[in-house]
Amino acid sequence: MQPANYKKDGGFTLIEILLVLTIIVICVIPFMAFKPSMVIKAYHTELALDKLASDIHYAQVQAITKRVYVVVDFAANTGQYDVIIQGKRTIARDYSELFQFKPQTIQRIVFYSNGSSNTLGSMLIKTNEEIYKLQVFIGKGRFEIVKQ
Repeated sequence: MQPANYKKDGGFTLIEILLVLTIIVICVIPFMAFKPSMVIKAYHTELALDKLASDIHYAQVQAITKRVYVVVDFAANTGQYDVIIQGKRTIARDYSELFQFKPQTIQRIVFYSNGSSNTLGSMLIKTNEEIYKLQVFIGKGRFEIVKQ
């Protein structure tokens, strides 16, 4: 026997709700698995490019403070570069899994004791998804890394 105030047509059953939630989860899972890896890789690439810019600034500062010439040498078609102070390699980085250097008009940057550079030109930095350009301007050792 049912109580007098019982309504039979009042909502969804537990089975219906679970079925709808299952369908939603199945539709969302591929997007959840795809996005984080792409975002993480892009974040690592941005960090590596920031580190490259910091290392170039470091080379220029070392040239000024130690009054010596400093070379930032890029290995073509790899993601490797070295900072060389008075013939000694002080920094060696390898970002080959993230990007590759494709020299256009430069393969190394030389900073003199006053911080200026005789290097003028550009180099492409290719990632899996994007292309960046390292441009070095003659004179005071200015440079920029811009997205193409």
